[in-house]
Amino acid sequence: MTWATATHGSPLGSIGNLVFNDANYDGVFDAGDSPLAGVTVDMIQDSNENDAWDAGEPILATVTTNAALDASNGNYIFLGVPAGRFLIHVSDTNGALLDYNQGSLGQPDTDNHSQSDPYVVVLASGDSSVLADFGYYVRIQPSVGLIGNHRGWTTMAMACTARAAAMKNWPA
Repeated sequence: MTWATATHGSPLGSIGNLVFNDANYDGVFDAGDSPLAGVTVDMIQDSNENDAWDAGEPILATVTTNAALDASNGNYIFLGVPAGRFLIHVSDTNGALLDYNQGSLGQPDTDNHSQSDPYVVVLASGDSSVLADFGYYVRIQPSVGLIGNHRGWTTMAMACTARAAAMKNWPA
């Protein structure tokens, strides 16, 4: 965690939990899904409490997800968090999600269900929240090729190539 925790007069809490590959696109971390490693997640102070990241609202901490699940069935956690209103945002500054799209949302405020990004957490003194879960699915890339300076489907490129070869032998 990159946020230096200060001594506060009240007990500190934690916020976490999971960034995952939602293999079946259902918005729920379940059988067949797996944690995604190397994804950066930010904790932002929602100073004006409007549930949006506004100019001047600081990133308080950044963590990077792990490949393995911890005891709370998560792969990231912010520790030593004081009471307050925070936004949890998947920033992915490492580019671990370049081949992924955010998947379907699960039930709001439910553990192991994908939430909207940023996800709002209101933390009371000493509390913990493990509901900041985000599901992603592998982006399906169409098979494409180049014809001149135009992109086209590979099958189209193959058909044009075959037609050009056939025309080459066409009688004049």
